[in-house]
Amino acid sequence: MTVSGKPPESRPEVEFVLAGESQEYIRNLSAELCARDGSPIFLAHDGQSATSSGFVSDSETHYHMNGTLQGSILQQVIADCIHQSTGFRIWWASDRPDDFAHVTSCDSLADVMSTVTKQIKSGKDIAVRWKRPTST
Repeated sequence: MTVSGKPPESRPEVEFVLAGESQEYIRNLSAELCARDGSPIFLAHDGQSATSSGFVSDSETHYHMNGTLQGSILQQVIADCIHQSTGFRIWWASDRPDDFAHVTSCDSLADVMSTVTKQIKSGKDIAVRWKRPTST
């Protein structure tokens, strides 16, 4: 998961690190992510793997155990981002170098949560983004 703009407050399960100071995969995507989502770009990582996989995976498990994402770390981080107009992108990096580009764009918290829930329920990888509004 990456966020663009001012990240929400870090919490024990999630820390935000500038893309340029994060793992090589994200550093290499930084310019492309900035062009697509705005800047600065931060990696939301779980504090152990230098990726988002820990808290995203835990949130998927939360859904399977509870039938909802409500109360999961991922839901909380998404809500925090939208509340403070911080854009984000969530994807599972697989075999394709452009997996980050294959995400569903959403326009509200309800849309994001509905999309993520449908992806988890159908056994698909979470692949979603919300772009912060631009000033006019």
